[in-house]
Amino acid sequence: MKKVIVNVVFLIIVVFGVNVQNGQGQVVVMQRDSVYIEKRDRTLEYIGSFKFENGMTTFKLVDYSLSWKFEDGMLTVKCKEGKGGIPDFNYPEYLLGFRDNRRTPGLPVKLNPANQLLSSITSLIIEDGINRIGNAAFWGCENLTSVTIPESVTSIGDGAFYNCMNLTSVTIPESVTSIGDGVFIGCRNLTAVTIPKNVTRIGLNAFSGCQNLTSVTIPESVTSIDDFAFSWCVNLTAVTIPYNITQLNEVFLYCKKLTVVEVKNPIPPRGNPFSMVSLKNVKLIVPAGAKTTYAKNKVWKKFGIIEEITDKE
Repeated sequence: MKKVIVNVVFLIIVVFGVNVQNGQGQVVVMQRDSVYIEKRDRTLEYIGSFKFENGMTTFKLVDYSLSWKFEDGMLTVKCKEGKGGIPDFNYPEYLLGFRDNRRTPGLPVKLNPANQLLSSITSLIIEDGINRIGNAAFWGCENLTSVTIPESVTSIGDGAFYNCMNLTSVTIPESVTSIGDGVFIGCRNLTAVTIPKNVTRIGLNAFSGCQNLTSVTIPESVTSIDDFAFSWCVNLTAVTIPYNITQLNEVFLYCKKLTVVEVKNPIPPRGNPFSMVSLKNVKLIVPAGAKTTYAKNKVWKKFGIIEEITDKE
């Protein structure tokens, strides 16, 4: 009943432009081209099922001090007060497959304004001053092709770009230290990604299903690559695994086109990162003096070619 009432109210305010209090302490101000949501509590749980397709161009979540502006396919997000983060939002239940926790059935989905535009967004600019991209911030923006992330951002939350299937490339700034779970899961047209040198963790399923990703270099700063991080990257051909990685579980599941794997650690990482991958024609490059150790390991000995690399500097 609540959903029906909210949507009927929306039809009225689109035409006339009014203020509505929804009983949850949230005042919604809507006009023909703008939406302002003033939050008087800590949780925005429901803003209706409408798609904002009637010319609205500006969204403001006042409590978060953010401005969301949409024009000609471009969504621009900035901090009204110069510095702040894009908050966490909820996933619909069908997007929760990569996480262990579950949203309680029947509770409303907490969505952000970007999710109300979805297929209308083709480019995204996150302006300087944003220091965090929250969970599920831009999931499902299926026609998004480019993203500008400023140096002020230090972390990217779980599922932030989940299923942005037409995103082709993204440069993550050097300021980022953490890439959360499922950040780019299902971004099947992503062909290139730069992981900055200050990242220490790559989350669960972070790049799973990026079917057109062909190579990835993981910087030496990374100390943890969680399960399935690059699973189902079916066109991935080359990968470099840094020195500090000591455990890998199912990380490259179904990456069947791998041709070269370079490992910087002379001690083979524990676990099996290559499930469902034939390694007989894949070259493994290991540090000088480590060939015998890898050749005796029950997982790494499956590589058809094992070569040592000598530092020529």
